[in-house]
Amino acid sequence: VQIYPNPVGGQLVLRTNLFVENVQVRDMNGRPISCYYNGRSCDTGHLAAGTYIISVETSDGIWNGKFIKMD
Repeated sequence: VQIYPNPVGGQLVLRTNLFVENVQVRDMNGRPISCYYNGRSCDTGHLAAGTYIISVETSDGIWNGKFIKMD
């Protein structure tokens, strides 16, 4: 799984050849944050500036990464 751009201002694009079953965004304290995934990207426009954790569940398992939201 690849995510870009990072840092992100609006849409965070997820690139994978695998079927994405679920996408979850959490703040650095582990609290879940809503993120609308449209099959290609997540809308991060509503997030405050900061660092977030993204978990992408695919048919191969769960991939975790970090991204930075900028204003």
